[in-house]
Amino acid sequence: MVAAVNEKVNGANLVGLYDITIPVTINGESAGELTELSNPITLSVAIPEGLPEVAEGYERVYYVVRDHNGEIEVLNTTVNDDNTISFESDKFSTYALAYVDQEVEAEEPTVDGEKDDTPKTGIMANIEIAAIIVLVATVALVVVNKNKNK
Repeated sequence: MVAAVNEKVNGANLVGLYDITIPVTINGESAGELTELSNPITLSVAIPEGLPEVAEGYERVYYVVRDHNGEIEVLNTTVNDDNTISFESDKFSTYALAYVDQEVEAEEPTVDGEKDDTPKTGIMANIEIAAIIVLVATVALVVVNKNKNK
């Protein structure tokens, strides 16, 4: 299962394996195991205690990987406020809980969905103002000089 998790989730840290089987008994006699349902149910597992802290600038993303009859699948997960991970499944199988700490990408500021090219400091604003003053002064000198030559 470890190889299957690494194949599906690059760089995963495996933190739990769960074999969920439901034995079926009819009149006290074993009738096998329930392995599939017609509709998915929500299952939850506790996030193990003692995991390493998430480094600054990173976020932890959890994965549940299911092995059902040799078919490996990554399931959608939800991290809950009670320190559990929930996922839906319609199969009873072997599950692995894994995580990857991913670097958080700094979002570029946007204005109305477009990249915000507004200067991040006052330096650019001062340069723009100085350029405008030089331009106005140059135009004024040209006009004054033209009027002198008449």
